Amino acid sequence: EAYYHAGCGTGNCRKYPKLQYTGVSICAVEHGRDDPVDIRQSGSTVVYLHFTLFCITGTCAGIGKGREKMDNINYILFICVVVPLILMLFILDKKSRITVGYMIVGTFMCLFISEVNGLLLNYFHNDMYYVTTTITPITEELIKALPILYFAVLFSDKRETLISISIATGIGFAVLENLVILVGNVENVSLFWALVRGFSSALMHGVCTAAVGMGISFVHKKKKMFYTGTFALLAAAIIYHATFNCLVQSPYKYAGFLLPLVTYTPILIVIARRKKAYEA
Repeated sequence: EAYYHAGCGTGNCRKYPKLQYTGVSICAVEHGRDDPVDIRQSGSTVVYLHFTLFCITGTCAGIGKGREKMDNINYILFICVVVPLILMLFILDKKSRITVGYMIVGTFMCLFISEVNGLLLNYFHNDMYYVTTTITPITEELIKALPILYFAVLFSDKRETLISISIATGIGFAVLENLVILVGNVENVSLFWALVRGFSSALMHGVCTAAVGMGISFVHKKKKMFYTGTFALLAAAIIYHATFNCLVQSPYKYAGFLLPLVTYTPILIVIARRKKAYEA
């Protein structure tokens, strides 16, 4: 009977009866080899399995703990980001408190939708390109718009306030998203990656939500246009998000990187002009 030895990183390994795998190539070390080995084609009686992100059998204690940490990484990062922001709320004035509060809301929305997107990714057989260009733009823009609609309907539809809390929601969403991606790909990231994520992807989330917030400030005052107008705003944000995701995964990725910066400039101009007019 052949056995597969699963190393737990402590030098203490446990034997498992020969397992049956179909269509799976495991990252293994066979007699000192570090290259991936397909265990179905291995004629050796002993194969040492290297588990890096998950434990296939669930009986290796060290690997089980590692998997548990990876399963909880989104929640760990969420706590690390949100707790300092919550503590800061107590020393801020009302206007700043609302903005920072909605940044916290954005991180929570990211945490929530990451679980939903994970389920959808499994449902679509881990087709990352299809999910990121078709599914996640819908789920993420819908979830980011909910707190903006809530604030506009129940509290205030003042344009300046809606724009600020919308951008805060989008940026808060992007902060947690970037951290999750960073931790999951820490060996492959670079300074260029950080600049791209900061100036393109993070800004894209802020721009999409800001556009929804700015539009709601108009359509909310016109009751007959509220439902159709809100639908149009969400559709525009979803299309923009999907276009960005398509571009950054295509030969035109640099155009995708610049898209949020180009569309963010008019928003800055509008805000600056309104502040100038208000001060005058």
